[in-house]
Formats: sequence, C-alpha cells, structure tokens
Amino acid sequence: MPLAERLRPQALADIVGQPHLTGAEGSLTRFVASGHLPSIILWGPPGSGKTSIARLLADAAGYRFQAISAVFSGVADLKRLFAEARDQGLLGERLLLFVDEIHRFNLAQLDAFLPVMEDGTITLVGATTQNPSFELNAAMLSRAQTLILRPLDEAALGVLLDRAEQTLGRALPIDAGARAMLIERAGGDGRNLIGMAETIFIALGDGDEPLNAAATAALLGQRMPAYDKDRDAHFNLISALHKTMRGSDVDAALYYLARMLVAGEDPLYVLRRITRFAVEDVGMADPQALVQHANLFDQDAAPYWPRWSQHALTGSDGHAFTAPVGSHAPNAWGVQDMLGNVWEWVSDWHGDDYYAHSPRKDPQGPAQGTVRVRRGGSWHTWPFYARCSFRNWNDPSTRYTLVGIRLLRE
Repeated sequence: MPLAERLRPQALADIVGQPHLTGAEGSLTRFVASGHLPSIILWGPPGSGKTSIARLLADAAGYRFQAISAVFSGVADLKRLFAEARDQGLLGERLLLFVDEIHRFNLAQLDAFLPVMEDGTITLVGATTQNPSFELNAAMLSRAQTLILRPLDEAALGVLLDRAEQTLGRALPIDAGARAMLIERAGGDGRNLIGMAETIFIALGDGDEPLNAAATAALLGQRMPAYDKDRDAHFNLISALHKTMRGSDVDAALYYLARMLVAGEDPLYVLRRITRFAVEDVGMADPQALVQHANLFDQDAAPYWPRWSQHALTGSDGHAFTAPVGSHAPNAWGVQDMLGNVWEWVSDWHGDDYYAHSPRKDPQGPAQGTVRVRRGGSWHTWPFYARCSFRNWNDPSTRYTLVGIRLLRE
C-alpha cells in the first residue's frame, strides 16, 4: 500500500494545516457536533486534504460514504446512484456523496444534483482545485457551502514527515538541510511530500549515509511546477507579475516571470501582458510617453471636446485631429501608427461573450454577427483604449472621421 494511503488521518483532529476547518472552533468541527452536514464544496490545491476530510466527515457524522469521480461518471450513473440513495433514505440511511474533480462535470451533469440536494436525498461534498465561481454554476453554489483549504505550511508538512517516520519505524535518511529543502520543494502539497519521502525510503537502507540537499535533489529529479494553461494558476501568476511590476518590485516580478516560463507558458502571452502593462501603467503614469508614439486625445484636441477634457493627456503632439502617417516615433518593432490616429476596421465580427471562450492565440471572432470589431484607438481616444488588445465595435455602415484602416507600405 502506498505510504500516502497508510498515512491517511483517522479522525478530523488528525488533519494538518486546516485549523480554520478542523480545529476546535472550525466550521467542519461545528457541523459534525450538530449531527447534520450541509452540502459542501471543498476548494483547495492538490495535497491539501480534501479527500481525507470528506471520508472523515461521513464517519464522524454517521453518514454512509460513497465516492465518484467526475472524470468517469455521466448523467446515467448519477440517476442510478440517486435512486439507490432515495431507497436507502427510506430506511433512515444518510448518504454523503463525494465527487472528486467536480469542476469537470458539465452544466447538465451539475444540474442533475440540484433536486436531490434540495430534498436531502444526498449530502454532496465536492472537491475541486479550481475556483468554484468560475467552474460551477450559480444554482449549485447557492445550495452548497464553499470552504477553502490552504496549502500546507512548513509546520504541517513537518508533521507529515514525522508521521511517515513513525509509521515506517525509522528516520528519513537525509540531513537537516535536505529535510528543509524537501519541505520547500513540496510547495504546500502534502501528498507530494509523502511521495518524495517514500522514494527516499525505498532508495536508501538503514545503513546508508544520510543524503544532503544536493544529493536528495539529484535522487528525486526535477519537479515540474504546478501550472495550467487557462485556469487559476495561469491567471494568478500573470496577475502577480503585473502587480509586482506595478509596485516596482523587481525581484518578485522576475520570480513570477521565471515561474511561468519554466512551467511552459507561451512567451508571447507574457510579452503581450508586459506591453499592456507599459501602456496601462507606465503610460498612464507618464502620459507624455504615449504622446510620443500615438496621436491620441491630448491637449490639442481637448478644447474641441470640453465634455471629455478630463480624459485628455497632459501632453501635446501638435495634432487636434488626424495626423499625417509617420508623424510619431515607431514602436519597439519599428512599426509606426499601430495605435491612435483612427480606429482600424478589422474583419472580425464582434460577440459580447466570444472572447471569454475564444482561443488564446489569434481569436478570429464569431462566425457571424451584426457589428464588426475596430481596434487601436484614435485621435479622440484616451489612454485606456489605446492598446492593441482592446476591441471596440461598430455597425459596418458607420462613417466617422476617427474610423478607417491602416495600410502597409512595403
């Protein structure tokens, strides 16, 4: 039996790292004491104890425990399970249904839970590593309590190593420096820590010399960082990069940049965000920077539009309306007039909800629509809109002095 399975806690009090849930005054402790469990969504990173908590809740509160995985179960499976639970409920048995990876269910599957959650046929405990607000529908969230599990801290991970040594009856054959490295390397993931410890126990016998940090790292090999392409880890890290740059924290910005690149993030995506930062944060802090590169709504144009004068840049480029092509400095790629002067018509149709689900690379817009996208801003545009990623729209029949096209001269 794997060491992680042998170390599973036998009571809620044995859970480490989640005192706000399983401590004396924790939410789950209070639920158990009342003898009644609400439906719950456990949201937390891998290895934080979600599965163990679900099993122990059922035992502590006197519920029958049944587990399914959202990866392998469909609506037909759920209907059969609900029918069995309803029959057992007539005999006075309460079912705690644990759904691992619940965020992988589609909307139809999630909706199947609603009536049996409402009438008490089941008590649902769902586990997810993804933000429930994004991955689960509002109807389910209104019927369940969302409880957040934290990554295990250094003290909690140390307790897990102590338990592993007690279970196997021997000390982990590494020195103090390697032990600290192991805890740091786990990154708050208890299961990963136990797996690394088990590898070391298997590789070294009682008579072997304890390993130092370098030798331990060599034995374990490289651990790929926890990351994803379009979920919480992705957005949390890119947001952290943006905010640390905004706060002029060089070391932190380099750290988050390195984490994304090492994990395999598309460098072009990072460059686009850095460009956006340059426009939205540096550009807004120093409006003169934009005036040098684009014909935007500045002090030349403001007198003609007093209603919006508070949005005008403090600088001036000498052009109240459109400017001749090539009047401003090129960008970092040597291209001129990509921002400002006139909004550029593009062939994409516009859809209000399209970009929330579009491909990350070069989204082409919906297949059809009634309005076309325009991009780049104009002489009548304030800085917020003067970025290549911002999409405005108009009816194709629109005719303005601030809307047109950009031509490439070779």
